[in-house]
Amino acid sequence: FAAFLCPREAGGQTYIIDWQGPSVDLAARDLNFLFANFWTRAQRREGDREVRLLRRYHGALLAGGVTGYGWEELIEDYRLMLIFRIFLPVW
Repeated sequence: FAAFLCPREAGGQTYIIDWQGPSVDLAARDLNFLFANFWTRAQRREGDREVRLLRRYHGALLAGGVTGYGWEELIEDYRLMLIFRIFLPVW
């Protein structure tokens, strides 16, 4: 329950916070962790699932007011995090 930030008065917003590892990193890091670790290659490609969800994420960033971060930059970050993940066990 320590991950919930609840309002003092009824009717306010409740937020869930991930306290496990707060950090500043590339935007694609968490997506990469989820997609690469929990889906097989076949699952990622099924119905273009991986690309579809990356496009959805990018669209949400743009809808939220993020500027100057294009689709190609997201893909580059995503690929960089895939490479980084290869070296993680060595580290």
